[in-house]
Amino acid sequence: AIPAAQLPAEDQVSYQVYRQQLLVLLDQQHFRAWEMPFNSDSAFWSDLGFSAEAKLRTREDYQRYLKMLADIPRYFAEHTDNMRAGLARGFSQPRVTLTGRDQSIADVVQAKGEANPFYAPFKQMPATLPADVQAQLRQQAVQTIDTQV
Repeated sequence: AIPAAQLPAEDQVSYQVYRQQLLVLLDQQHFRAWEMPFNSDSAFWSDLGFSAEAKLRTREDYQRYLKMLADIPRYFAEHTDNMRAGLARGFSQPRVTLTGRDQSIADVVQAKGEANPFYAPFKQMPATLPADVQAQLRQQAVQTIDTQV
């Protein structure tokens, strides 16, 4: 290994930043940070919303997306189990900081079918997909959203 002091000045800065990132990751493991999967400004469910912005092009892309949607119950169950483990040991954000935090997910859960944000990729589908395939995928999307999301 090259001693940090022997690195060029710019690389020393990069090293310090990277070292700090690694220390944070180690602390997260030590304190089991996964048992607090949300806080006042971010949550595990927030990342899912970005998937609806994906540019799907092929039938296979849409089928993978539908499989991801169908996997949401498992994803939530896993994080809920982690959260319960954290709560059992008193590891949680203060209640006051979480007021209204659940509204972002409630809005998604309450929106059904084509009104749900996860339906977005099905609104404008590529013309390269035959109309019957588009209709089938849209039907599967509504069913998956209404029963799994």
